[in-house]
Amino acid sequence: MRHESLLLGDNFREEVARGEFAGGSYYSLHVSPANHTITTCPNCGAVRHGGWCAECGQEYPDELGAVARIAWRQWRRIAHSLWALMAHPGQLTTEFRDGQRARSVTPWRLTFNVVALFLVLSFITNFRVANFPRLDTTGDLAQVMQKAEAEAHAEPGALTERLDRRFNSIYTVLVIVIVGARALAARLTHFRHPASWSVHFVFALHLTAWAFIATFAYLAVLRLLGATPFGGVTGASPEVGRVFLGLVEIWQWSYVALAFRRVYGDRWLAATVKAVFMVATGLLVSNALIFVAFWLALHTV
Repeated sequence: MRHESLLLGDNFREEVARGEFAGGSYYSLHVSPANHTITTCPNCGAVRHGGWCAECGQEYPDELGAVARIAWRQWRRIAHSLWALMAHPGQLTTEFRDGQRARSVTPWRLTFNVVALFLVLSFITNFRVANFPRLDTTGDLAQVMQKAEAEAHAEPGALTERLDRRFNSIYTVLVIVIVGARALAARLTHFRHPASWSVHFVFALHLTAWAFIATFAYLAVLRLLGATPFGGVTGASPEVGRVFLGLVEIWQWSYVALAFRRVYGDRWLAATVKAVFMVATGLLVSNALIFVAFWLALHTV
């Protein structure tokens, strides 16, 4: 019984015995009299079979090296997810659909972690509020920023920093709208396919995660070359940004077409046409939400 006390703690066992454990349903721990090992799950009380609980999914903590195993397992999931996401379009969605889910990061977690990392690394890509006026050829956005600073009586740069934080928060929430729009586009382009809505949403999540990674690479290259999609900056050719934008759009179109073939079994012609619709939908919604997030940030900061 001493082994059990070391694993769970005397206080934990006493709370369970008194019925004061805050886990909901109360239970008594069963310990094998032969080797004093726990035969029920410490988390939910289910009968123990193997190294994992069949009810709640928790790994049993009575083995050495648990932290190292968890870290290694998470690394393998991340490596598999990123490799499949970038090199094998649609593979993660088919794995999810076919029940092979333990080997990869869950779709929601993968997508929003990628979005968060994309925003954290904005100092590399220049995806910041301070850089938006440079992309506006009309100059209206610069005037709006100057007017907002004057009305706020803020020091130079202080309002921009607050806008950046507010914009990142709002845009992260609005990513849900991007995912929903892509899921709807997947459903509309495959309305005769028997796939459920969950498959469409998972497809949209994986596509959104890939799109943010591709956008990060695209913006990083543009900044390295000193160009924008709308013209040259710091001596770069005015056509550099447009050429790279076209290459990225072809990359995205090819990626979606291959993903459609793998997930939905489309023929090449059908996958190509549907990919054009999906890419156009993603571009329109994503760009619109950037302006919406900026407007909301400007009026709520």
